[in-house]
Amino acid sequence: MIGPSRMISFDTKKTKAAIVNTGGLCPGINNVIYELVNSLENLYDVDTVYGVRNGFSGLHKDSFLELNLTSINGIQNEGGSFLGTSREELNTDLVLRQLKKHDISQLYVIGGDGSHRAAHEIAKNAKDLSVGCIPKTIDNDLPFIDTSFGFNTAVEKAREVINAAYSEISGSNNCVGIVKLMGRDCGWIALYASMGSYNVDVCLIPEYFVHEVELTRYIEEKVKSQGHCLVVVAEGVRLGASKDVAVHLRNKFSRNHHVKYIDPTYIIRGVPANITDAIYCRSLAQSAVHACMSGYTDFTVGEIDKTMAILSLEDVVKTTHFIEQHDVMWNRFRLSNLQPTFDASIDEKLKV
Repeated sequence: MIGPSRMISFDTKKTKAAIVNTGGLCPGINNVIYELVNSLENLYDVDTVYGVRNGFSGLHKDSFLELNLTSINGIQNEGGSFLGTSREELNTDLVLRQLKKHDISQLYVIGGDGSHRAAHEIAKNAKDLSVGCIPKTIDNDLPFIDTSFGFNTAVEKAREVINAAYSEISGSNNCVGIVKLMGRDCGWIALYASMGSYNVDVCLIPEYFVHEVELTRYIEEKVKSQGHCLVVVAEGVRLGASKDVAVHLRNKFSRNHHVKYIDPTYIIRGVPANITDAIYCRSLAQSAVHACMSGYTDFTVGEIDKTMAILSLEDVVKTTHFIEQHDVMWNRFRLSNLQPTFDASIDEKLKV
């Protein structure tokens, strides 16, 4: 567990900190921003805390906003990002000049895999700067840690959408419901939301190849036997030359079926954190501040087996947290809804 250290590596009254969040929106960003300011201001008496507007774009353009608990009061209960965000790539030399210009000694980066790689580059090239990350990736694709913040809220909201889709299609005949969820390279949200809904007939995730003929045959059989079929598709799934499989399936089945298509991506990204994520965000932010004050840099924080830990960015950026073939939850889901692999050769072997 990460807590205050007896030895503080900074003169806190002279310390200037900056907070930046990058990449897409995710439930809990404002909770993290609020708690970073709260911890710096109340636990360590830091007088100067800057928020950087619009991600690395704001760092490049010198868009700094001074923060205090009075100016940000209430954001911890809101979705979105108080500071704004962007996906602009990092210009390391320019960022280091801007940080030096403002005499920043601590930089807190809220972001996912790309942001962690960028923070690692800043830390490697910086002098007299402590760089700490708070893992924000709605896809839950960072390695080692149990989950990233916002994932729990995203799954909860995705489940609500899936259940609403089921209510819609179960009252229709010859109907295919398609719900498209986040999951660029990893299908964690699609898997967990499908597992929790009990109503999903087919869940497609990026980690597994799908034969379209086998998939089509199975969906047709489900519609014939029960009148409808509910399909959940993670956005990163590939099917032949189709780049957007959810849209491809919508167009395909619309020829002969009633299709109900839902893409709730931006609704889910922008909602406030639920209570589980709100508490987790607070712990992550406090831990990051304690670690920076203790002299750590080039790190991220996160729970491993429910224990808060400091992880080296050099290790974190080397790999991605995919759903493996032996993953317990994936196999539990497939056993519960009897979903095949959609590969005829493999399915025949599994029957033997």
